[in-house]
Parts: sequence; structure tokens; C-alpha cells
Amino acid sequence: MGRDGNNVARSLVVGCALAGVDLRLATPAGYGVDDEAVATAASLGGEPAQFDSPEAAVAGADAVYTDVWMSMGESESRADKLPAFDGFQVDESLLAGGAKLLHCLPANRGEEVTDAALESEQSVVWQQAGNRKPTQQALLLELLSA
Repeated sequence: MGRDGNNVARSLVVGCALAGVDLRLATPAGYGVDDEAVATAASLGGEPAQFDSPEAAVAGADAVYTDVWMSMGESESRADKLPAFDGFQVDESLLAGGAKLLHCLPANRGEEVTDAALESEQSVVWQQAGNRKPTQQALLLELLSA
């Protein structure tokens, strides 16, 4: 089965393993995170669980993180990907359990996430975006000071 879990998903798999965070992924068949990323997470003590149902993946979750379905340079695969991702959109019903919504932006409203979910009280997308620059600056300062 082919895997094309994008860079954000791979980063979350490894980053959550490093931080000791339980991660549950929901992707259509054939679009999960590659075995190398899962093996790296396992070597760090992580055990990401992969689901083909968004509802199963978010059950009991504190946060739901989504990303665009088409990464830059993937426009030729749009006709294949959009039907495969049908049913994986983050909407208000998926957030009904109280989980916070995150997205690295820019979002394709109406594809991976609905307007209502992005603008809901559970969305912390705009705070996340606002924290990006100072977080990157702090990381660069730390790395340059080492």
C-alpha cells in the first residue's frame, strides 16, 4: 500500500514521540504515514495509532490537527485525492467532544476544514499562527547560542 503522509503528519509523528504525546492519525487507505516515520517514533518510545475513521481517531482527543490535503506541487493528483479524502473533513461535529482545533495554515476552507470549525470557539488556529514567529525566533536564538 502506498503511503504519502505529508511532512506535517511525519513531523507530528516524530515530535509527539519526543514529547511523550499520544498521537492518533486518521487517513484514507493508502495515505497514512510512511513506515520510516513510524519506526523513528517507535525508537523514541512513541506508538502512533493510525485509523481510517476520523471519528475513531478523535474520540477522547484534546486536540485535532489538520493540514491541507494537497501539498504544494501536488495539483496533478487532485482528481484522485479529493474523492479519497471524502469524509475526512474537520467540521463542528468532529469537534463535538470539546477538542481544540489546530491547523498550520493556509487552510483550504471547505476541503480539509469547514468555515464553521475554523471560526468556532474551539479553534486555536489564529493563536497558533500568532505564536509561530516568536517560537521560531526563540528556537534560532537557542541554536545560535549553543
